[in-house]
Amino acid sequence: MGTIGDQLHFLPSSISFSIFSADEVRKLSKVEITSTVGLNDLCQPLPGGLYDLRMGPYMRDYGVCATCHLNYLHCPGHLGHIELTFPVINPMFRSVAISLLSRTCLNCSALLVPAPLLTLVRTQLELLELGLAAEALAAADLIPASSASAGGPKRRRADKDVELDADMVDADAVISDKQLSDKLAGYLADLKERHRSGELAGQVRNVVLERRTVIRRFLGQRPLKQCTQCSRRQPSLNDFMGQIVRIEKKDPGKNSIDRPTDANDLRGYLTTVEARDVLRKLWTREKGLLCAVFGVLNSLKHCEFPTDCFFLEVLPVTSPRLRPRREASRLSIPLRAAAMAAM
Repeated sequence: MGTIGDQLHFLPSSISFSIFSADEVRKLSKVEITSTVGLNDLCQPLPGGLYDLRMGPYMRDYGVCATCHLNYLHCPGHLGHIELTFPVINPMFRSVAISLLSRTCLNCSALLVPAPLLTLVRTQLELLELGLAAEALAAADLIPASSASAGGPKRRRADKDVELDADMVDADAVISDKQLSDKLAGYLADLKERHRSGELAGQVRNVVLERRTVIRRFLGQRPLKQCTQCSRRQPSLNDFMGQIVRIEKKDPGKNSIDRPTDANDLRGYLTTVEARDVLRKLWTREKGLLCAVFGVLNSLKHCEFPTDCFFLEVLPVTSPRLRPRREASRLSIPLRAAAMAAM
């Protein structure tokens, strides 16, 4: 036996937070809640109800736990779950999920973001992971602002922003997306090599702030109206009373003099099953970028589709002892009233 001074202490090098996946909730659960009635007329727990004894006794004098066989004082409580008929958007990630869906092609699941901007975001996030905040900020100067915007090259005409045609732009002044991507890739490779050799030292200061700025700018980027991969025109998505409304602008045609109005728009709903499938395909295409932008996905890489955390298929139900309970005196009011009426 060593002395107290010889004992080793636990020194964590990092800490992370995660959420349970649907399969993990099912494994932790001791009972599936299937009944809308929790107690009978005698205030006894019913199987499959919210007060099922497999989750632990809900009061001191109401039996022992059917899982660990301990009484109310010693049972720690056990988890239950409710299986949903259809998935719903997780309220904790609702704004994030809708924002990501509005920037994803609903046909091919490609991001509706210019290719140079995607490369820039990947480069900046990777440099920030190394602690190179100044170099990540300088990477934005390697590409022109017009190449990173959703509208492409523009100029002022009659006090309105109009997109320039291909023959209106100087060919020498336009750099292709591939050249910009190669330029950023070479910049990143050079900095990583210098960092590996010790020439550049990573810093912690301002890294978190710059990371938030990069992610906020990426998520605030206006999405392209037409997908660059499948050339499909994209509808706009709105969150209306808990449902995702998709609005497609009706094209009046080139020869029509009628201007499109809101009354002519084609409206419909994007179901949660369709939204989940779109994000699953997006995960297959952009795993690295999604993990860099949404850190919670890093802890769910053991799942087939970590983006499913944006949706709820299973609702965990906590132990009755951890929920506000209804006292037996209140539950037995109908019985007392019936007994007094009989007298």
